[in-house]
Amino acid sequence: MRVPTPVELTCADPNAPCTLPNIFVADPPLQAVIATTYEIGVRGQFGERTYYSAAAYRTASRNDIQFIGAGTGAVNSGYFANVGNTRRQGIEVTAGTGVGEFSFVARYSLLDATYRTAFLESSPNNSSANSEGLIAVQPGDRIPGLPRNTLRLRGDWARGPFTAGLTLLAVSSQYARGDENNLDVNGPVPGYALVAVDGTWRIEREWQIYARIENLFDRAYQNFGILGANYFRGPGNTFDAGLAAPEQFRSPGAPFAIYIGVRYRFDRG
Repeated sequence: MRVPTPVELTCADPNAPCTLPNIFVADPPLQAVIATTYEIGVRGQFGERTYYSAAAYRTASRNDIQFIGAGTGAVNSGYFANVGNTRRQGIEVTAGTGVGEFSFVARYSLLDATYRTAFLESSPNNSSANSEGLIAVQPGDRIPGLPRNTLRLRGDWARGPFTAGLTLLAVSSQYARGDENNLDVNGPVPGYALVAVDGTWRIEREWQIYARIENLFDRAYQNFGILGANYFRGPGNTFDAGLAAPEQFRSPGAPFAIYIGVRYRFDRG
């Protein structure tokens, strides 16, 4: 279990939403979150280089605390509130093997994160909101900001002082903040897949040169979304309050990047 944090307690009033909680003063009280977790798993190995592990889990939370979008003011304005029961359950699977100079590993995660208690939320920028700007969140609606599927594949090659690796990361879609009922016309934030490569050259026991390329194919992607009102819809994207309209704002992911450096290891062995 955990009790509400100071930052949550100081920003819990729907009539006084905050952009960045930074003053720790009294506010409407929040109930402590009580979570019960069950987990079962298995792991094993075949030979010296092949291994696997799998786990299934379920965490049921009572009085869960969520950051609720205010629907007014700044796009990221909102408040913390107890939303009743939530549940996070899923599986995690890992498998790896090695053949000669090569090694491979795959990791997959399935996360089913849902609300289990119905509640009303102010989200006037949600296309399904009623005349008062409220949306009805129902048991089974997915919690925003949490992708359902995540897959990571990794391959490595090693010969003498040289190593090289390739990583594939694939993440499924997620719902935007403010779309807690999963009914907004914009739909979820799309999933994405990224490739990264890296390599090292060990000059001596303690010294090595490394290089890494992130987002190898320079894919444009978004890893977060939130519903809000866009006031910059005038000519040339200028400010015009009269043309303000609901929109799904998305956070852009990191672009193509190259890192090269030298690493020194303090090895006492």
